[in-house]
Amino acid sequence: MLAADKYRIKILNEELASLNESKASLSVQRLNTEDLSMLLEFARTKGMVEAKNAIYVFENGNIALQR
Repeated sequence: MLAADKYRIKILNEELASLNESKASLSVQRLNTEDLSMLLEFARTKGMVEAKNAIYVFENGNIALQR
């Protein structure tokens, strides 16, 4: 029974290490998306433009037309 408990603790520690790696990776991704200069560069490389003078088709404002 002691051996089984030690094995389970080992497995859980490995899972914890894996989750910590995932958390670190996600934190880096979050920081990258929050960096406004990186967002601006992403938008430029994808050919995105700022929507100006939009006319909303529906009252709720979720759909807009760009002139």
